[in-house]
Amino acid sequence: MALTGRTVALLLLGIAPLVALGDGSDAAYALLAGWILLVALLVATDLALAASPRAVALERVLPARIRLDEAGESVLLVTNRGSRTLRGVVRDAWQPSAGASSTRDRVRIPA
Repeated sequence: MALTGRTVALLLLGIAPLVALGDGSDAAYALLAGWILLVALLVATDLALAASPRAVALERVLPARIRLDEAGESVLLVTNRGSRTLRGVVRDAWQPSAGASSTRDRVRIPA
């Protein structure tokens, strides 16, 4: 699980009652506190449902050698040993000079 800009955007939406109801309004601050608690609850739920990175095994299968002017193929095997479905982005980090075309792939691996 990683905090993204979506979390920040949700928190920023909670500022709207302060602007609409005025700075000194107790109702605005109560609404803001409730909003922050709701966002914290959503983050905690996401964390509880996320797959553990410790339960993921990665293995790269490569040919013996690949020369710069030749095409080659590598395989990145991702195994989920956990009890929750893994959803994420896998990045195969080749050197830029290797000319790899696709370095990031979205994955969904059931438990």
